[in-house]
Amino acid sequence: MNGELLVSLTELDDVLKNKEITIEERIKVDILRSEINCVSATYMVERGSLEIGMKFAQKAMKESKNHKDKTLRFDSLLNLAINYFYSNEWQESKKQVKEILTDFEDFEPSRDFYYLKRKALVLMLKGLLPFFKTYTGKGTSDVEIEKGFQLWIEGEKFCEENNLYLYQMGFLLNIKYMQTNLGDLDLALETGQKMVTISKEHLGKFSLAFSLYHLAWTYYNKNDFVKFYELNKERLIIVEESENKGMIASTYQNLGDYYLVIGEYDEALDYFKRSLEIYQKLNRENAIAFAQGDCGYVYFLKGDLGRALEFYEEAYPVLRENQPQDWFKVLTAFARVYTQKGDLDRALGFLDELMTIQEGFRNQIGISTVLMDQAMIYWQKGMKEQAISILQESFEIRYKVGNKALAASSLASLIQFNVEINNLEEAKKYFGHLDLINKELKNVHVSQYHKFSEALVHKKSSNLRDRLKAELLFEQLVEEDIQYSVLVQVLLHLCDILLLEMKETNEPEVLKKINKHVNKLQELSEKNNSHLLLVETLRLKAQLALIEFDVDNARALLLKAQNIAQENGFERLVLDLLEQQKKLTKQSIELKNLEKTSSTISQRMTLVELDDSVSVIKRTSITETVTKEEEVSKKLFSIQI
Repeated sequence: MNGELLVSLTELDDVLKNKEITIEERIKVDILRSEINCVSATYMVERGSLEIGMKFAQKAMKESKNHKDKTLRFDSLLNLAINYFYSNEWQESKKQVKEILTDFEDFEPSRDFYYLKRKALVLMLKGLLPFFKTYTGKGTSDVEIEKGFQLWIEGEKFCEENNLYLYQMGFLLNIKYMQTNLGDLDLALETGQKMVTISKEHLGKFSLAFSLYHLAWTYYNKNDFVKFYELNKERLIIVEESENKGMIASTYQNLGDYYLVIGEYDEALDYFKRSLEIYQKLNRENAIAFAQGDCGYVYFLKGDLGRALEFYEEAYPVLRENQPQDWFKVLTAFARVYTQKGDLDRALGFLDELMTIQEGFRNQIGISTVLMDQAMIYWQKGMKEQAISILQESFEIRYKVGNKALAASSLASLIQFNVEINNLEEAKKYFGHLDLINKELKNVHVSQYHKFSEALVHKKSSNLRDRLKAELLFEQLVEEDIQYSVLVQVLLHLCDILLLEMKETNEPEVLKKINKHVNKLQELSEKNNSHLLLVETLRLKAQLALIEFDVDNARALLLKAQNIAQENGFERLVLDLLEQQKKLTKQSIELKNLEKTSSTISQRMTLVELDDSVSVIKRTSITETVTKEEEVSKKLFSIQI
């Protein structure tokens, strides 16, 4: 209960050395050893493993089968079902559960602790039955899921009334998962805080670390990333004091997720690699694969698609074979890499597979996130109306389940897409919805979505005053602590506004402002090794150099961009850059002629097709996201034993 799992195992080893131990006592020891190994494997404690736990569970089951004490047989069967559950042997676990439910009816109700424990676990397993159908691919109804959910609520109250705090934690965790999946984040937060309170008042530091982990992720889902960070730092102190390697590794992963959100990619990668190193020493196959996925995601955001695929392809066979809970997020990873590589149909294939899984789990947030990713792909394919329709569906799901922070994210994309196709009336309608959410939530990230979207709408106005307001809003966002991907979009839209101003005024001073923002883009991309963004930024800088008749610098910038694209496997971009370099020869001749005739800046802009370059970067960078919106939980359901 206090997390001293290895001490418990050692003491049980000593018990078995007693030559006078009875068969009944030996069976009980094997059940307990099985439980401890199951728990320690879940939290990556050394010496604990599911394989060892299963061995003890099967041994206890075999020895208790013909024993006259029916409670020994029942406890062995109960323990075996739990081990099958944690080993993802859904069919076997389900088979054991059906037998357990029948056998439990033979027990006389009592106030005995062991009877109360058995009843709590029976309620837990009974509530899980509808989800076994989902795990085995058969699907289940909303009515069955609701019935299972109500059994957990009943079980949690039962545990509270009987002071079964350890088992109450298992019910609370599953209740919180369901609340999160349904988008009831405020309720999920209350449940998570209750877990922390119980841990502090009745359990030990091990349980507190467990509770802080899950409470932190609820704050993450609410987009309160600072609180997510603070809770993980609090957790890190606890787990480092206890030298719990598995929990240290999982905390490192969470801290890596925080640094992803704020755009500190190298810091994020450092934490992910530290986590990976610990899991490798513990020889935890699934945990290693998930940590490899985290590292791959950082490289993806950096634009190093080749390195990202290396990590994903190493993780994928393990996750596909073992299918631990949450394994399917690697499908999202592949989809996003192939989207950036331009293999859009292959990306959609991964998302289709993922959608089937999320629909099976009735995970509304997961479904809405797959829809978001699909919309981004259809946008890149030029199927803009279809992209907007899918985005609308994503928004409706998020709004219906009550996750207004994520609904705001969908609205921001809907506004952006409608602005891009000059459908301003629709954009303003969506902005009205976003405005209401912004006033209600008072959330810093929603506020930034709101400011960004307001600027987009004003940017498209023919009124100079509106465009100046848009520029001011974008400039304010640059100075704020905003997400990396949003900052990139803001800088690009600022460039758009200034390009239009430069075309209308032909003022060289405007070009200086544009160069300032483009230099900021280059600085961001180089700092975070965002190779894809860097390539596109260098292309843009080359065109800006041509505006000033600096052909040599433009050629050098394009060559640098080409080398980076080749090093990182951006085949499509390499071809585009080669074509652009061919075009440069013709453009340089035409520019020389323009230079002789005192040409205007707008004439040069038309010649070098500057407007198109910014549009390409916007379209490419719009698919990048550093927040794990689909991160509902690291584990779908749990059994506390």
